[in-house]
Amino acid sequence: MPKILSVSCLALILCLPAFAKDKHQNAAPIRHNSAGDKWAEKTLKKLSIEEKVGQLFMIWCRASFLNLESPEYLELRDAMQKYHVGSFAMTVHVDGPLLLRTGPYEAAELLNRLQKDSKLPLLFAADFERGVATRLVGTSNFPHAMAFGADGKLEDAEAFGRITAQEARAVGVHWNFFPDADVNSNPANPIINTRSFGEDPKQVGDLVTAYIKGAHAGGMLTTVKHFPGHGDTATDSHLGVASVNVDRAHLESIELPPFKQAIGAGVDSVMVAHVTVPALDSDPNHVATISSNVVSDLLEKQLGFKGIIVTDALDMAGLTHQFANDIGRAAVEAFKAGNDLLIIPADLPAS
Repeated sequence: MPKILSVSCLALILCLPAFAKDKHQNAAPIRHNSAGDKWAEKTLKKLSIEEKVGQLFMIWCRASFLNLESPEYLELRDAMQKYHVGSFAMTVHVDGPLLLRTGPYEAAELLNRLQKDSKLPLLFAADFERGVATRLVGTSNFPHAMAFGADGKLEDAEAFGRITAQEARAVGVHWNFFPDADVNSNPANPIINTRSFGEDPKQVGDLVTAYIKGAHAGGMLTTVKHFPGHGDTATDSHLGVASVNVDRAHLESIELPPFKQAIGAGVDSVMVAHVTVPALDSDPNHVATISSNVVSDLLEKQLGFKGIIVTDALDMAGLTHQFANDIGRAAVEAFKAGNDLLIIPADLPAS
């Protein structure tokens, strides 16, 4: 189970307590070391099959001060101790369409407490698409990616990644589900839009790789999304099934180049989208997340990606619509397709 080993090793390397460093000290760049590899191999051999399965899942963790006896904290602790969950996606509470952002200290306090209560080092991720201020107040608030596309300066995209990484690591988050490698080629797209660096594949790829370079310099793991491309769709995959109705030549010239550049730049993980791509898989029920044609054949074999493959959130309607009678099956099919980390299952016990 080499990918599980990789995640465990990264957890060991990155799991320093938040705010433990001098405030003027930058986070160290990401790098493996032999001690971490040996620890991961030794630990992996001791895990039961249930513990190994639990390490495949990532669930929400809402950053706020929590009483250790509160139902919300006990639920998080139960996920670690009963289901052996090995990673969390840090977010905040919502009020309708509004994010109720909290402070960095609140987030760090919760993440450190969870680390203390976990048997194994935890990985914490987040969607910091506009910097850490996407979730936490009092941090750097950047414009949407499209603004960096309009600016066109690679050094600005690199600084965007570096500053976000430094602030994320300061609160205990190791992994950002960014940058977005989608090409904004459909003006009717309701969900990608300004999250993309633009409509030119080469420029998108250049800015994506610059962001990755900066994020790595700041000590943060990166993810490109939403493979094999969500830019040329007219449906929000959070709400329904989106389809990329283009031929293979279009995919090769427009959608895939930024992902290829990111892989060449050493991106740590790739997030797979809940979109159907008839040119890659003719089964209308196979969104990319559960398609071995997309995950195993295209991403791993043809593009040669060796890093961590993660799903988009498994509770999104773009996937759950076809598993209404057996919601836990969605995670099974995603794993069979080749995904290494199963994010936000709609029903953790069933999954």
